[in-house]
Amino acid sequence: AATAHAQRARVVFLQHNVVDEYDFASDVARLHKVRAVPAFLFLDDGAVVESLRLRDIRSMGGSKELIQKTMADDVSRLKQTFWRVLMRCAPSAR
Repeated sequence: AATAHAQRARVVFLQHNVVDEYDFASDVARLHKVRAVPAFLFLDDGAVVESLRLRDIRSMGGSKELIQKTMADDVSRLKQTFWRVLMRCAPSAR
């Protein structure tokens, strides 16, 4: 039997264009209901265990400081979500 300390965390990052060459939502985007980017899907054994949608700063208005704060907040949310998923799905990664 495998023990928890022998378990290894495997992380793969993929980028996917959510719009196909005909400007329609891709099959993957439709399957996971991705309507806006950036979106992150965290999967374990092929099942989505958590998803996170961040703000698209390209479409934001406002001051440079507001955009920088928004980016910093989103990076923080992404880090927290990543670690939460990693600890849940691969507790030996601690």
